[in-house]
Amino acid sequence: SSSSDDDDARAALGRKPPKQRAFAFKNFARRVAEVDVDVHRAAGELRAAPLHGSSCFFQEALAQWAELCCGADFSAFSAEASPRAHSLAMLVLHQDEVVEKLLSRLTHEAKHSLEALLACLAALARDLRSDFIPHLSAVTNRLARLCRTGVEREPELLEHVFACLAKILKWMQRQLATDLPRALDLTRQLRRHRSAHVRLFAAQATAFLFRAAPDAACRRGVDALLDEATSSSAEVLVDVDVDVEEGAEEGAEEGDDMDGDVATKTTKTMKTTTTTTRRPPRHRARLPPARRLPARGRERTSRA
Repeated sequence: SSSSDDDDARAALGRKPPKQRAFAFKNFARRVAEVDVDVHRAAGELRAAPLHGSSCFFQEALAQWAELCCGADFSAFSAEASPRAHSLAMLVLHQDEVVEKLLSRLTHEAKHSLEALLACLAALARDLRSDFIPHLSAVTNRLARLCRTGVEREPELLEHVFACLAKILKWMQRQLATDLPRALDLTRQLRRHRSAHVRLFAAQATAFLFRAAPDAACRRGVDALLDEATSSSAEVLVDVDVDVEEGAEEGAEEGDDMDGDVATKTTKTMKTTTTTTRRPPRHRARLPPARRLPARGRERTSRA
């Protein structure tokens, strides 16, 4: 009777669903394919004003990520930026200092705080809007440098980087959609990266401006792209940071303040060209023609 009850229970429940693996290995190509930098999904919910209790979107982002992120770099930045973000007017007044402190912490070593820092950067661009245009060149240069220091090998971090770039370009749409050559020049280092997937993400983030631009501006942008593709420096550019002494007259110097030490660096642009070498054809040794040997006559055997 017990066996019949078990059979009835199995028949009522039906066939058990196959077990699904909770953790499955994903190779690098699959992780890159899952990265989504669509600007409409990256921007999230559109609100005209920050949440109640916050005077600006930057202050709202600081309060939100203070509960979600416990990274040392974000905690240090939050302690420095919070006194300067009590109101939108105070943020506009101290924008140079806030942007400088934020960009100085965008390093690969701060990968545990990178998502929170990039979210604060996008919120800062949303608050400043047209006032953020003077900082746009420094921001894109920092993002390009970040993609050369190991982030390009981590698709999860790449998604945060290009989601931030897509949001910034969205908030700067009114200023950049009518001046596409300038937008292309700002994103040139990312679009000419040595890794193909980084170039693809940069193109996806920049394509939003082409879709939002009027026809005349779009034609100018296409002409700028064609000029860039047919220029003499059409190779993929790789920037290498080289330390130089203070007072050197060669190159453009950039000062990076890290932990109180000022390191003066210059950026040299190197062109990577691919050269193909052909192997010489193999020559087989020609053997002299074989000589025909005279046929040997059969020996006649004498009968005994």
